[in-house]
Amino acid sequence: MTPIFLAALLSIATTVTPAFAALPTARISMTTALNRLKVQSEYTSGYARSKFGGWIDAD
Repeated sequence: MTPIFLAALLSIATTVTPAFAALPTARISMTTALNRLKVQSEYTSGYARSKFGGWIDAD
């Protein structure tokens, strides 16, 4: 990583906006955070290949 990229990343990571300053901070493990994500079933209805014509595969 370039020093400029790292400096930009650090400035973004250390900037606290007032909207987030009032939020309570709690630390949880990554596993716990991933387990809390809600996963929906795949939406598979309503697709018709004919609606997306015009694709050309030149290979």
